[in-house]
Amino acid sequence: MPAVVSTVLLVLLVVLVAVLANRGKSTSLQSVTTTSTEVPTTQPTTTSSTRPTTTTRPVTTTATPSTTAPAGDQIVTLSQAESLVHSQGYATANSDGFTNDNVLKVILATATGSADGYQKRAFFFADSRYLGNDTKDPSAGISLSDQTNDTVTLQYAIYAPGDPLGSPSQPPQSVRFRYDGTKLTALDPIPGHRSP
Repeated sequence: MPAVVSTVLLVLLVVLVAVLANRGKSTSLQSVTTTSTEVPTTQPTTTSSTRPTTTTRPVTTTATPSTTAPAGDQIVTLSQAESLVHSQGYATANSDGFTNDNVLKVILATATGSADGYQKRAFFFADSRYLGNDTKDPSAGISLSDQTNDTVTLQYAIYAPGDPLGSPSQPPQSVRFRYDGTKLTALDPIPGHRSP
């Protein structure tokens, strides 16, 4: 064993002398070759604070960024879902779409303090969490048209110029929203809606 240590020290000494001898010359350190045994090193598993970190993609709806419930909060019951809707400044208008038999659930809600009741949004839930809303801004009229396990069809009131809020003169437009287990997607174009 002492012979191995002596050999390693001798090789290191030769390398050091060669480096010092070539210091002022144009020869680079890379031109010095030695024979040595490599010692495996372990790279740290943590990332530096300047490197970007990987994050999970939030579940989003097509029309608006999702607003998620606080971490750890599970939306399992209708009362929990309604509490979240109320915390967003809305009151439940129709909870028929929040059926425990379906994966995708929806609550239609009206903005709290809306004097005319025409500031409506759809709140979507699936897999015990809040997914987001149908659109960024409230619409004048939304109703639940159909629902399956993973798809909700909403009807949007369509207004002609000059129509009063309570009397849209155009046929309603249906929009299907499907949840694929990861994200919520509008399968049909969401109509330009009339905001009260």
